[in-house]
Amino acid sequence: PIVQNGFAPDLLRVAFDSSGGSGIIAGGVRRAAVNSLVALSVNYGARVVLRRQGALRLSVDLLQSEEFYLRKAGGTLACNLCLHPKNKHEAVHSPLLRQMLKSTTPPKPGEEDDVALAIAALCADHAYLKYLVSPAMTAAMLSIIKHGSREACRHAAWALASLASHRPRERSLLVPEA
Repeated sequence: PIVQNGFAPDLLRVAFDSSGGSGIIAGGVRRAAVNSLVALSVNYGARVVLRRQGALRLSVDLLQSEEFYLRKAGGTLACNLCLHPKNKHEAVHSPLLRQMLKSTTPPKPGEEDDVALAIAALCADHAYLKYLVSPAMTAAMLSIIKHGSREACRHAAWALASLASHRPRERSLLVPEA
């Protein structure tokens, strides 16, 4: 109800505002809006509405933040959105996927768990494997396995197992590197 009645677009507008405004107050307001959106994204039905209203783009923006809390919240928001089947197509074909791969190479302590789960959730859907099998994906998952937390390693292993089940058709993936 809150998401459908137009409250979420206002939160998204505040969450996207990285201008800094008047310092501590503006930063606190942005963090509160982001926290509210992350809390809303826990609701399974709200995930699709949030995606339609621009939450995937916000996740990208947050993952690029200089602030640890915002990067972590961006990973959690991305994770919650990617766990919904109706959001996977857009997530795979949006800048979010590239940003998640970038954010995990190498993984940053305390930030990688939710991003790794988001990627694993995308890889678990066989309809999207042909878009996900890539050297960049493999490098990101191996980076998590080598440097990530125990939980992130589990998610990365799940993603790699799903990727391994897909037979690549691109010549560049079939020919070993020199």
